Amino acid sequence: MSVEKKVEPETEQVNPQPSNVVASSKSSAKKQTPSLSLDMPEEVEQDEGVTELLDESFSEVQLIKIWNKYFELKKDSIASFESNVLKKKPALKDGQVIELTIKNGIEINVLKKLEEDLTGYLRKELKNHKITITHIQEEQPQEEQLYTDMDKFNYMAKKNPDLLKLKERLGLDPEY
Repeated sequence: MSVEKKVEPETEQVNPQPSNVVASSKSSAKKQTPSLSLDMPEEVEQDEGVTELLDESFSEVQLIKIWNKYFELKKDSIASFESNVLKKKPALKDGQVIELTIKNGIEINVLKKLEEDLTGYLRKELKNHKITITHIQEEQPQEEQLYTDMDKFNYMAKKNPDLLKLKERLGLDPEY
């Protein structure tokens, strides 16, 4: 009895296997699946194999220093709107909440875009997994809309009362 071995060339595969199927049964018993979550807290292993989440306290001065370091790392690869948001001075609230004062909805969207990467960086550098970023929207005063010539004249006259004297002296009517 002779055993014949059929050898197929490696270049010809009739039924290629999908990339997510394990091709070999000889793979190691210990498989690692890459994590897709960036919000996973960092862990420190202790002597007995117990893990402890990082929770070091930090000051607002340390926060600003790390914030500026992040801005310096990213300033060449981000857009001007993102740069404007990162130039803002963060405030530390309740020891782990970072608060930014935002002017408008565009800046809110930009902050949401940057938030995941920025939070991960701050958590790593400041060694605190409880850090969160929030924002408050600065109220913008509504400017009065000036439609008529009289509205425009009265607005300018509030800023410079001498215009009223000039109007009377020259006998002008702002309606025309």
